[in-house]
Amino acid sequence: MQIALSKHKANYRNKNLQVFVFSQDFKLLQTCHSIFKINVEDGFMFSNFSFLQNKKTQILAINKNNTEKNFKAEKAIIDGKHLTIDILVKKENEKYIVFIEDLTDAYGLAPENAIFSDEELLSEMKKIKNLQRLKNDHFAKIAHDIKLPLTEIVGTTYLMQNHVSTDKAKAYLKALSNASKNLDNMLNDLVNFTKSQSLQLRIEQKPFAIEQVIWSVIKSFEFKTTQQNVPIFLKADDSIPQYLIGDSSRLSQIIYNLLDNALKFTKQGKIDITINEIKTGEENCRLLFEVQDTGIGIPAENIKSIFETYHQARKEDALSGFGIGLSIVKQLIELQNGKIEAKSELGKGTCFSFELPFEIAKNLNK
Repeated sequence: MQIALSKHKANYRNKNLQVFVFSQDFKLLQTCHSIFKINVEDGFMFSNFSFLQNKKTQILAINKNNTEKNFKAEKAIIDGKHLTIDILVKKENEKYIVFIEDLTDAYGLAPENAIFSDEELLSEMKKIKNLQRLKNDHFAKIAHDIKLPLTEIVGTTYLMQNHVSTDKAKAYLKALSNASKNLDNMLNDLVNFTKSQSLQLRIEQKPFAIEQVIWSVIKSFEFKTTQQNVPIFLKADDSIPQYLIGDSSRLSQIIYNLLDNALKFTKQGKIDITINEIKTGEENCRLLFEVQDTGIGIPAENIKSIFETYHQARKEDALSGFGIGLSIVKQLIELQNGKIEAKSELGKGTCFSFELPFEIAKNLNK
C-alpha cells in the first residue's frame, strides 16, 4: 500500500522538504526528490543515511510510546553539501514516515541554534573558555600597565597641591586630580566587568556606616558639581539603622557610576539621592535607593536597553566612556540579590531606583 506523499507535503510551506517512507525493518519504500534524488529500487536502508542511523534507538521508541520524534537543527552532509535540517519521524500503517526539512538558510541566520556532537561541543567550549581567559588576562595586564603611571600622577598631583599658592594653580591641580580619579574608576569598571563575566567578582559582608559611605562618594564629585553648578543632595530615612553589614565598596561603586552618569547629562538643576527603608526585621532590612537628575533624559526607545554591555543611549555617551558603567551597576546589584530600574522623560530628567538587602549591625547600633 502506497502512502500519498503529496498529502504530507501539503502540510508544509517549505519546498525544501523530502518525505521518506520506511518499512518496519527500516527498508526504504518511497521518497520524493525535493532535496536530493535517490532510487528506491537500489534497496536503501536506514543505515545508508548517517543522519538517521544514529537515531535508530530513539525512533524505535515510537513503537512503545506511540509518539512522534523531532530532531532540530541537525548537521548533515547530503550530496556533498553541508546542510542543517529538521527531522520529524511518525509512524503510520506500520511504516515509518520521515520528514527531512532543509533549513540551512534559516539556521544560518542563527548559527548558535545548530546542534553539535559531544566531541565538537566540548571542543568549542574549551576554545571559548581559553578565549575568555586570554581576554581576562589581557584586560588585567592593560589595567595594571595603565594604573602604574596613573598612581604616580595622582601622587604627584597630591604633593603639588601643598606647594602652590595661587587659586588658579590649585584649580588646575584639582582638575588634574579629578580627571585622574575618573580614569582610575573607568579602569576599575573594566576590571570589575571582566571579573563579573568570569564569575570572579566577590561580594564582601562587613559592617559600615551607610550615610558616611554615600557622603564620601558625593564629596569625590565636589569639584565637578561646583564647576557645573549642579549640586547633589542626600536625604535618608531616619528609620534606617546607622550601621549595616554588606559590601560598602560595591555600594560606593554603584552610587559613583550613577552619579557620574547623571552629571554627564545634567547641565543645570540638581541631583537628588534618597534612601528609604521598604522592609525591615530584627536582623535584616531592604533599602530603596533613588538617584534623580534634572538632565536631558533618555529616549523611550532606549530605556529598556541602557543596562546592556557597551550600550550608549545617547550620542554624547560615545565621548564619555566604554558604555559599561550601567551594565556593571546592574550586575553588582543583582550579585547582591537586588534589582534596578530606570524611568526617564526627555527634557526633564532620569531616575534610577534600586533595591538592596542588608544585615543590621546590631552591636554597632546600640
